[in-house]
Amino acid sequence: MIFRQLFMNKAEFEEAKEYCIEGNEQNLDRLNALLAELMA
Repeated sequence: MIFRQLFMNKAEFEEAKEYCIEGNEQNLDRLNALLAELMA
């Protein structure tokens, strides 16, 4: 799986990068838990 985010400009990226890393990690953890539940 490849996950990419596209920002329209550098300022938008700079604002978002502080919370994107943690937020994306949490989203992928939730996806992993859901997939594990569906496979059980």
